[in-house]
Amino acid sequence: MERQYAITIEPEVYARLEEESREEHRDKSEIVNDLIRRHFLVKRMQHIREKLVPIAHEKGYLSEEDIFRDIS
Repeated sequence: MERQYAITIEPEVYARLEEESREEHRDKSEIVNDLIRRHFLVKRMQHIREKLVPIAHEKGYLSEEDIFRDIS
């Protein structure tokens, strides 16, 4: 079930949202929902990375190149 919520959006951000909505032929709500979902996904990925980096360093992986070298 969809619900409606009132939020405050800065005028410059809203202007960009309207422009994007017109260009993509998408509803503003659809764009906002997509952006919020992506925000949560990025936050989750950052949290996972924070947990994994110390483990990787313990195993000797100090850079992405170290990982690519071993999996190639």
